[in-house]
Amino acid sequence: MKKSLRLFSKVVVLGLFFSLFFSSNVSAQGVFNDMHPNMESYQSVMALSDADIIHGFSDGTFRPYDQVTRGQAAKMVVRAINLDPGQEVPNPNFSDVPTDHEFYPYIAVLAFHGLMGGYGDGNFGINDKLQRGQMAKLIAHAYNIEKHPWKSGQFKDVDANAFYAPYLTGLLEKNITTGTSPNEFSPGKFVDRGQMAIFLHRAEQTRGKNP
Repeated sequence: MKKSLRLFSKVVVLGLFFSLFFSSNVSAQGVFNDMHPNMESYQSVMALSDADIIHGFSDGTFRPYDQVTRGQAAKMVVRAINLDPGQEVPNPNFSDVPTDHEFYPYIAVLAFHGLMGGYGDGNFGINDKLQRGQMAKLIAHAYNIEKHPWKSGQFKDVDANAFYAPYLTGLLEKNITTGTSPNEFSPGKFVDRGQMAIFLHRAEQTRGKNP
């Protein structure tokens, strides 16, 4: 009888172990119902989600192919580099970013540290889609990647005098970004949420972090 009870207890313990193991795996892979392991951005999205850097939507989706806005990008970067959005900083006075806006504290702290600015007309462009050229400058600033004069002829669509050009060399050397083709960077193309996760994940890894 005692042997039967001991055997039963072991079976129960093993059953609980496997149940917990498999359920944790399922939850780790099932955070977003629109993300699948065969997606290019899957590993990056899952890693940054586990690190509480990026979040999805209330319906359980991440929407990796939605274009990321400048406001969303600001929040992602602040969380990635551990800036405190609760820090008391001066109001950057962007005309399209009221102080009660969801993204205000993230934009304000980035502006205070000189990591992301607005446009010449006084707007931040909070709902504007983030372009790849803007992404390059933002990531390079946020991760202190040294800028160099653009000399490479690799991308025919990169103007050496463009605002983002000095930041590209460092990003390319560290494999944080690549071109959209062997000879094009597509600086004006919009960044989607999955791509932004990839860029951030690679940037995190360059500074010895492995989220």
